[in-house]
Amino acid sequence: MSFTFNAYPPFQEQGCCDEGCGCVIENPQALISCPLCGEKGEKVSNLTVYSLTQKEHKSDIDRKGSDHYNVCMTPECSCAYYNDKGHLTTSQMKRDFDFKDDKKEHFVCYCLNITKPQIIETIKSKKLTGMQDIMKELVGPPPCACEKNNPTGLCCDAKFNTIIKEFLAQN
Repeated sequence: MSFTFNAYPPFQEQGCCDEGCGCVIENPQALISCPLCGEKGEKVSNLTVYSLTQKEHKSDIDRKGSDHYNVCMTPECSCAYYNDKGHLTTSQMKRDFDFKDDKKEHFVCYCLNITKPQIIETIKSKKLTGMQDIMKELVGPPPCACEKNNPTGLCCDAKFNTIIKEFLAQN
């Protein structure tokens, strides 16, 4: 008779905050193309654009308005956000859009600045598999401010849980 001992607790998919946090999990495709690269990005809220834009470039952004901003997802393009009135570049933002630079470590969670290697190391060293448990171990209780911190305005839940599932499937 043989059995397998699994040191990791059973994986249970979790969100970054309590149920009903209101985070957006998917952005619709933009209706217009980026004026710099010509690719269609994803729609984002005005609050996302306002929150991440440097103070000196915020004057034309109505954070509660409906100017229908889009985020340019093309890595080589210097455009951060655009709409039919113009665009803002990555140099006008408060934080790096790490998904536009392969040389930078990509954040999985922008609210807590958590990276994939940190997640993997926490699973290995602490034997934790729950998203909230990992967040608490690394930084503390998760504040949910995805719309203000993530350049795409999206919740990190899906990406975070995918990393956990992939690691556990390989180990």
